[in-house]
Amino acid sequence: MTAHALSSLIVTLVFATCFLGSALGSTPAALKCVVSIPPLASIVEEIGGSRVIVSVLVNAGKDPHTFEPSPVQISRLMNADILFTVGLPFESIIVHRLQAPDDKPRFCDTSKGSMLKEFYHGHENGAHNCAELDRHIWLSPKNLAAMVIAIREALATADPAGAHSYVIGSTQFIKKLNSVHRKNLELLSPLEGRAFTVFHPSFGYFADAYGLEQHAVESDGKRPTARALVRLISLSKEKDSRVIFVQPQFDRKHASTIAAAIGAELRMLDPLARNVLANMETMGREISLALSDTSRPRKEHHE
Repeated sequence: MTAHALSSLIVTLVFATCFLGSALGSTPAALKCVVSIPPLASIVEEIGGSRVIVSVLVNAGKDPHTFEPSPVQISRLMNADILFTVGLPFESIIVHRLQAPDDKPRFCDTSKGSMLKEFYHGHENGAHNCAELDRHIWLSPKNLAAMVIAIREALATADPAGAHSYVIGSTQFIKKLNSVHRKNLELLSPLEGRAFTVFHPSFGYFADAYGLEQHAVESDGKRPTARALVRLISLSKEKDSRVIFVQPQFDRKHASTIAAAIGAELRMLDPLARNVLANMETMGREISLALSDTSRPRKEHHE
């Protein structure tokens, strides 16, 4: 190789190295984010934009109450930059197992700053015998706004260079949330005090936000006893509930049997839908339709 050729090669390599370094500097590696449930994914993605890569532990249609991570998911968790949680029981087990000296992944409990409420299991003899915190916090507009702040702060701590970008993303998310909330207020305010029936008590925060009542078929993950079913049928007729909302995470066949006994129609609502804002709008529309539809005769149950 001639001296001129060698000199040209060195110049080319130096230029390429400088160009590559500049490109890498302007495009930082995206944060690897793992979220426990699908609704968290859409929030992190909207706030983080191209600066985050998000994977979900509990996939669509799966029940968080019975979830166990696969070996592939454990490996992904070990290599994640942040794990976002909402306080579900399975999350605390994972967090305990993943504690490591290098503090990776970071943990963000998105429920900090949220107002938590209790729901009760067990209603025999009119007594509430087991209380626990309701963790469906993303279905409350106020709590969802607090979650956005927690997520924004966690992303900015892990990626200070993207702090301004996360402020913009969170601001845009809150604007969309306010728009959805106004639409739901317009739909549901005239129905204040009305009750809707659900299979599993997932919608308490949503009901509270709009002055509604949630009546649940399921108690402590169990089918209602004969006595409880009689009370449920009586209550549904008293409140004129003609729809039972069932979640895709639970047995639809069992819900159909209960709906037939009550004389109600079965409709689907998913508290764990990935697009949390679109889902809140869907919930407002579907619950409004269910509570407004009193002209249709109640289905009669025949033994």
